[in-house]
Amino acid sequence: ESLPSWRVAKAVRTVLDQLTEQDVPEPLPPEVRQAHDLVGALTAWRWVHTPALNWGK
Repeated sequence: ESLPSWRVAKAVRTVLDQLTEQDVPEPLPPEVRQAHDLVGALTAWRWVHTPALNWGK
């Protein structure tokens, strides 16, 4: 039996919604993120996995 993509998406969103900034390590130093106007790792993960909710941000 296959797992529908909507169910996977719902599970991923459930997990991401429960995470805090302290739960996700930042791969880049703050000065690099600031110099290039980059969001943090958790925000990036959320944007990647829920693109429709973040279009144009």
